[in-house]
Amino acid sequence: MRKTPLEIASAPHEERLDWILTATEPRELHELFRHAAVMTHSGDYLVATNGIRILVAESQAKSAEKLERQTDALIKLTAGLYRLTWGLVILTAGLLILTARLVVHP
Repeated sequence: MRKTPLEIASAPHEERLDWILTATEPRELHELFRHAAVMTHSGDYLVATNGIRILVAESQAKSAEKLERQTDALIKLTAGLYRLTWGLVILTAGLLILTARLVVHP
């Protein structure tokens, strides 16, 4: 079972470094900073801060891809609504012409 940030803060350097390199959540690394104040000038701190940056960047990339897919879907739906609107305009114009003919020539 994976150790908590509080447990890993007091672990030996090698174990702490391995834990940092296998972190999957930025919150885990941030939590480690809170419990390991002595790390601020060590290599572990630099590895952990870079790890946070990488994890956040990956999360942003996933969010951007999802947003791009949703935007493409919205563009397709909007194009469909545009075509339907023009269909309704043509139908309305046709009905207006037929109505005018019926009024003029009952």
